[in-house]
Amino acid sequence: VNTAVAFAQMDRRVILIDGDLRKPRLHKIFDNTNRIGLSNYLAGKSSIDEIIHPTKITKLDLIPCGLHPPNPAELLESRRFIDLIRLLKEDYDFVLVDSPPTLAVVDASVVSTRMDGVVVVIRANKTTKKSLLYAVETLRKAKAPILGVVLNEVPFSHNGYYSPDYHGYLKGYYSSSKQ
Repeated sequence: VNTAVAFAQMDRRVILIDGDLRKPRLHKIFDNTNRIGLSNYLAGKSSIDEIIHPTKITKLDLIPCGLHPPNPAELLESRRFIDLIRLLKEDYDFVLVDSPPTLAVVDASVVSTRMDGVVVVIRANKTTKKSLLYAVETLRKAKAPILGVVLNEVPFSHNGYYSPDYHGYLKGYYSSSKQ
């Protein structure tokens, strides 16, 4: 989500797709409806125009998951999904798909093979090295184009690289001043 927002703030047209058809969450983050979305389009029940929702962030659109389908992996493997990504790439600078965890279900591996690049997102103090290595190996076996890894949810106050004084400096630097 933060990557999509950052690209939009750089004046790029971005579409963020909730590709987690089992446990969708992006509609909640963006305070949007989840009634019509990706699953509806992939099942042939909605048009592309019906599933694209604007967000409050300029240049950032959202395709929520839609109603929970009985066959998520099958829908993501469909020709319709490939065609959707191709069409979106014509109108957007970045097409980002938030998929379920690689180790949880096959869906992430399926989605990864349809992307130009994959970024593995791991959670600080949650994702083990063993899990990360297994996830990367799973994606490699699927021939996913892995671009790198993002470490998420790093507790800022526990970052031991900089001294506490530096964190105080950052707080003062980024807070509003009366100058």
